Amino acid sequence: MRRAILFDKDGVLVDNSMYPRPPKAELLPEAVEAFRLLSGAPYALCVVSNQSWIGKGEMTKEEVDAVFETICGKAVEYGARIDGCYYCPHREEDGCSCRKPSPELLLRAAKDLEVCLEQSFMVGDQDSDIIAGQRAGTRTVYVGSRAGKSKPEVVVPNVAEAMHYILSQR
Repeated sequence: MRRAILFDKDGVLVDNSMYPRPPKAELLPEAVEAFRLLSGAPYALCVVSNQSWIGKGEMTKEEVDAVFETICGKAVEYGARIDGCYYCPHREEDGCSCRKPSPELLLRAAKDLEVCLEQSFMVGDQDSDIIAGQRAGTRTVYVGSRAGKSKPEVVVPNVAEAMHYILSQR
């Protein structure tokens, strides 16, 4: 089984200050650097994200899928390949089993991609990302100025610094 880096999307790979509508799903500059750093790295790359905009009727499934396709295409441009994208389309109040902090999306990705979660990393900017990673058994990296109550393994300012950290852990 192989190792993986599981990324949250909004706030980690793309700006979450506005709804990322196609074709404006531009990678953050740090995400571009992260993908360059991951060129040839021995990790499966995967995006796992809550996308309640679908459940709220603010974006369609097709629009969200287009955003993920754009991100995957951009990753390839910078030398990386995203092996899978998984998202929860539900609102928080829907009480589904797939919305982070549930580990379900990570477990699904691990099964599909034949990944050992104990040797993998979840990278996110919300406590729900970190808790999902902890519940799935991954190591966790919080991207931002400070983590909440989730107690990640490490806190870094951006996703490029997260990749420097993860690659130093080989």
